[in-house]
Amino acid sequence: MRRALLIATDTYRDPTFGALRAPRLDAAELDTVLSDPAIGGFTTEVLVNEPVQHLRERIETVLGQAGRDDLVLLYLSGHGVKARLGDLHFVTTDTRHTVLATTSLDAAFVRRQIDDSLAGRVVVWLDCCYGGAFPSGMLPRATEDVDVVQQLTEEGRGCVVMTASTHIQYAYEPVGDHVEDRAEPSVFTKAIIDGLRTGAADLDHDGEIGARDLYRYVYDHVRRTNPDQTPTSSGTLSGDVRIAYAGTPLPAELAPELRRLLRSSDEGFRRAGLRILDDRARTGDQVSLTALRALADGVDRDLSAAARELLAPEAAPAAPPQTSDGGAVVGAPEPHTVPGTPATTTPRHHPRPHPSRAAGAAAPVPAPEGPPPPRGPAPRPGRPPWPGGDLRPLLRRPVPKFDARGVAGSGHLRVVFSNDSSMLGTGAVVRSTNRWQPVFELPRYAEVRAFSPDNRLVVAAEGAGLAVYRTSTWDEVARVFTTGRSEQVCFNHDGTMLAVRSGGTVTLFQDAGDGWRALTEPVFHDVRDTRFCPDTPRLVVATDDGRVELWDTTNWTRLGSTALDDVRVTGLRYGALLAAASKRVVTVWRADTWEVVGSARLDGASFTGPVGFGPGLDVLICRGWDGLELRGVVDGQVERTIPTDLWSPVLSADGRFLAGVSPYRSFLKRPEVWVWTRHRADAAGLRAGRKPPRPSVAAKNDDRKWVRRFGAVGGGAAATGVLVGAEWAFVPALGVGGALAAVAWWAVDRIWPT
Repeated sequence: MRRALLIATDTYRDPTFGALRAPRLDAAELDTVLSDPAIGGFTTEVLVNEPVQHLRERIETVLGQAGRDDLVLLYLSGHGVKARLGDLHFVTTDTRHTVLATTSLDAAFVRRQIDDSLAGRVVVWLDCCYGGAFPSGMLPRATEDVDVVQQLTEEGRGCVVMTASTHIQYAYEPVGDHVEDRAEPSVFTKAIIDGLRTGAADLDHDGEIGARDLYRYVYDHVRRTNPDQTPTSSGTLSGDVRIAYAGTPLPAELAPELRRLLRSSDEGFRRAGLRILDDRARTGDQVSLTALRALADGVDRDLSAAARELLAPEAAPAAPPQTSDGGAVVGAPEPHTVPGTPATTTPRHHPRPHPSRAAGAAAPVPAPEGPPPPRGPAPRPGRPPWPGGDLRPLLRRPVPKFDARGVAGSGHLRVVFSNDSSMLGTGAVVRSTNRWQPVFELPRYAEVRAFSPDNRLVVAAEGAGLAVYRTSTWDEVARVFTTGRSEQVCFNHDGTMLAVRSGGTVTLFQDAGDGWRALTEPVFHDVRDTRFCPDTPRLVVATDDGRVELWDTTNWTRLGSTALDDVRVTGLRYGALLAAASKRVVTVWRADTWEVVGSARLDGASFTGPVGFGPGLDVLICRGWDGLELRGVVDGQVERTIPTDLWSPVLSADGRFLAGVSPYRSFLKRPEVWVWTRHRADAAGLRAGRKPPRPSVAAKNDDRKWVRRFGAVGGGAAATGVLVGAEWAFVPALGVGGALAAVAWWAVDRIWPT
């Protein structure tokens, strides 16, 4: 496990400590880099302006839960002060300088937690900054410096500490009882972020950034920027520890979305990013050209070879034979060069117009019938959709096989996994996927709807509104009021925006710091499905009339659209792949050029409809008469069938679990949440030994109800006949029979399991 706890304090109740400008921003940017699976791969938790007691509890909890194979990273940013005896204290939002020992976070406490932890590796980064030297009117109480390294590594085990400076702050007798911050945003943390984000901190060029590499990079960067500041590093860690993957150093100006593609662990996405670089370099983008050249000399052999191929000069096509009227000869042989004669070449990465087809050239072969062409950027002819091939191999990854199953509790209409697959929301309960025990319970009428991509927030539907909770403390942090019952809720890539679909209308809510505010525009109407991209600022919207639109959420511009009749579900990944499925067709596009990566018909008489895509867009989940069907998105064929029927089935992000809600329900019993696991060990804690819902229960539900309703009417008629035969008057007998039929009808609809 790789876990990072980021603590930042920039606001203080005690006026002795002036407000800081850098910590909040530093922690947010550092969180983005460390949590990126292509860079740090940490599970992060950010605490901003939290009271000292809460910080102590979180530090003790995180370090206490760590095992011998785990890496824990602790980052603290804010004021640091020295007590009378020379011990270091980190100032928190509720620290009082008159009672410093009991209201601040002391370094000795942090060191004790590190010593008591079983964590095999602990990394500590301290960015304790203040407003320069002593403010006027302050008298030094002591002249010695606070040795941060000594206080945090003495008697420590497996711990390495890097600090912005050992000279944190002198003890003093303040005349004006005030400390001001006039510092610019932190040079120290910025150096860490830049070194990790660009890969420039990989000084030994082995594709990984270790603690030693990072310190050398930060030291040089900080000293060049501010010669008066000297970062320090020390510790008791044997060997080195990987902080992040570096890959090839890339230009700092490169777009973050493109950087994620190039650093993805999946070869297909790396090649997708390479193609985008190629496209931009051809238009004269020098940043993309610089990145492409860096990748050509990089450590990734496959990516390096593909980049060199794109950078190689290409032969200029020879002029085709001409007819007397200047047209090309139809059927003329392809031009070639004489052996030994060098071909005329043109540089590839300079802006140039595309040649148009000469008059009289052979007409192109008509395209096969299919969905109408998208209204987005047209692809360039004559080029494969991706360098080295297309993305179809990426979409043909093996469909998971599930070996165990069980019941995880009861729910409502849907279930949702957290993005790290560690939690499952089932109705009003959030469960851990480790033994499936509850970790938090909402009010009984509430229902968990979505987790933020970083898993720090969870949103639940409560009545006509939504409640947002922080998963670290399970405190309610915001309340969102909607105009109706929410049918679909999703977070954007950084957890600062919500899309809520209610009655076919999608309303967007933005985190304004002191609450969530509804955006006046854009507002989408007649929407059937909408999804945020989990890792880039993109939104896909599918409407009732078959439009599929892609939006950039940074400036709310529409990037393009296409059409797919009766579209039911959509998916978006890495900002590069867009997928949509109707009852008969599934199609995957490139999100930047709208080239079709894959398209297939969903054949099969037993097929009833798609309900969702897998997290990698490589699996389409469908409900069929024979059970849940996991279909490939390239060929549309059934790869695996699970003989059951569930409402709202979903796959976890790591593909280890499949969960859904049983369609069986009654007036007195809530539906069960069923979970399938790939490994039997993961099923520990589930209620086993029960039969899952039979296939196609929901699909056949209406037919079954009508059969039972006719049975109820027939029973009432039979009762009427029996009463008439028993010499009852016809009218009373008919009334009693009708009442019995009505009660039976009601029982079929309300009480009988369906």
